[in-house]
Amino acid sequence: MDGTLIDSTPGVLKAWDIFARDYSLGDSTKVAHETHGRRLYDTLKEYCKIGDDTRLFVRVLAKLFLFVRPSLLLG
Repeated sequence: MDGTLIDSTPGVLKAWDIFARDYSLGDSTKVAHETHGRRLYDTLKEYCKIGDDTRLFVRVLAKLFLFVRPSLLLG
């Protein structure tokens, strides 16, 4: 739990699963644990090898959208 009223872990892991498949990152659970607590921007830049700032910003927004809309991921 992250101190909120719900456990966001399933949504976070599902979002990383999508990114792991899109960017051939391997074990999405491992990536999620290795990157916990880091800025998403820095994590995607490093792990997904996105050098273009505009493209990186779009991917950050996409991941945030997936995270805040768990029904899209889990349902």
